Amino acid sequence: MFTNSKLKTQNSKPKNQNPLSGTFFFFLFWISCFILPMSCVEESERLSRAERKIVDTLVLKETKILRLASDSLCDLNFEASVTRVVDSILEKRLEEIKKILDQ
Repeated sequence: MFTNSKLKTQNSKPKNQNPLSGTFFFFLFWISCFILPMSCVEESERLSRAERKIVDTLVLKETKILRLASDSLCDLNFEASVTRVVDSILEKRLEEIKKILDQ
């Protein structure tokens, strides 16, 4: 007669599960998402030195503009963010104090 431990070990085995099926589907997914799309891309032309200089200049100008905009947004939202963080810290500390006092 079987004991409970033997029944548990016999029932815990998966039936008809191929251990390579998960690996195969992962590999297929990886190929379809990352390998195949790269094969459809045409080779791009290399930029000339003058074109690279123009692109670099435009990127630097836009980066400066974006940095100024993000800094001004940070300045506008700083007080509200600090207040929200301080309130949440105080709330947590009050909960901890209540837990200690309730013990």
